[in-house]
Amino acid sequence: MCSIFAWAGEIGPEVLEDLFVKGEMYGRKSAGVAYINGRGVLSAFKDAVSPSDFVKSGRLTAASNEDSAWNSRLGFGHTRAPTHGRVCAENAHPVGHNGIVYAHNGVVINHAEFGNYEVDSQALGKLIEQRRIGDAYGSVGLVWFTPDGQLHCYRASQSL
Repeated sequence: MCSIFAWAGEIGPEVLEDLFVKGEMYGRKSAGVAYINGRGVLSAFKDAVSPSDFVKSGRLTAASNEDSAWNSRLGFGHTRAPTHGRVCAENAHPVGHNGIVYAHNGVVINHAEFGNYEVDSQALGKLIEQRRIGDAYGSVGLVWFTPDGQLHCYRASQSL
């Protein structure tokens, strides 16, 4: 499976990095983060590297204090253990769809019903937008930002 973690309030660089390193036992193939930066803008980045390498890359702490993930007061992170699709940056999480930015843990058994996607998680963007998440069968642990910066979560047959 994967890991999803989220925060509200001050987190600091050490805690954020530790969450990625601890999440590696659940997902070793890629890592990503989405957060509202100090200017109130949704930022996200991801890579097809281990969570440890993601942390070592310095991207979490390299941005100015105002723009860094660790200085954000609201965000989520994801580590991936792929069940569908290639291991590549494009298939890493967070995933974007029409201004919605999200991460998924689990398996969407009926993903092909919603379109042609390489990764089952990619089908969830349309369902979030249409408020039809319950149409996804399987295990769904989900966290997402709406275009207005609100953080939401959902689970069905899957922990968060």
